[in-house]
Amino acid sequence: MKVMLFFDGKNFYKGFLHFVQQRSRNEHFFIHFTRLAEWLVQQVGGTSFRGAYYYTATDPQDPEQRGVENFLKSLELEPGFFVIRLEKRTRSLFCPECNAHIPYTQEKGVDTRMVADMLQLAAVHAYDTLVLMSGDADFTPAVEAIHRLGKVVYIATWGEHGLSPQLRSAAFSHLDLIKGTELFLRSEEGTFISREEPDPERYLPTFLEALERAENHFQHGYVGLSFFLNRWKDPWLPEDPQLRRLLLERAVERGLVEIYDAPETGDRAVRRVTQENRTPDLKEEGR
Repeated sequence: MKVMLFFDGKNFYKGFLHFVQQRSRNEHFFIHFTRLAEWLVQQVGGTSFRGAYYYTATDPQDPEQRGVENFLKSLELEPGFFVIRLEKRTRSLFCPECNAHIPYTQEKGVDTRMVADMLQLAAVHAYDTLVLMSGDADFTPAVEAIHRLGKVVYIATWGEHGLSPQLRSAAFSHLDLIKGTELFLRSEEGTFISREEPDPERYLPTFLEALERAENHFQHGYVGLSFFLNRWKDPWLPEDPQLRRLLLERAVERGLVEIYDAPETGDRAVRRVTQENRTPDLKEEGR
């Protein structure tokens, strides 16, 4: 079974940064793209890797473009990888208050080019299975069209971050890139990361900051315990409910967080322990 990979560069890199920031703010990680391709082909039951296409918009006038270009050139040296560069378009907005034109860039054309190439290659039977590295809902009609051509399309993203429900429904299945990181993600020292459980101590300050943001969001109510552990979205808080629960237990043990019964509803709720709300007996879950 022939497998091709298509990378929406901006979407893929954004999800990667989100994952790295959740894991650590101090370490730097790099993707071994050949290993990533091997893992993806294996996940979809493929027998033949027929190429990976990485689409991105570039701006030659951007002084930071040199670093990006070095990355793209190194990616092109990976076996079977091809980079498709499209130029960013500079636009400007007029501000009537300050009487100035404010320049900005747009990455127009990337999605359109990707869709055209995916459909064309499907029509000539260049692949049997396509893995799309993007969670953008704009690709939904293309995925549905490729399925009608008799091909299979998987969606691969970094966890659920940035994954459109519409695109997920249209795809044959979803691949979580985080599950393969011990095989293709390496640290700046060159070692590959392991499946070892992350150290909760690293995330405890982040956990407390996220809880504070949740309290501010529901300043006239309360933060439901189950909601915060399973559904609260925060850019810095780990998404794994098991890790969140472990962090909660550590915070409760240290007297930093209190689990209590919300007034009127009686629902289990959670809040930071402050001088204002400190109670003689802090309720601890499961004790």
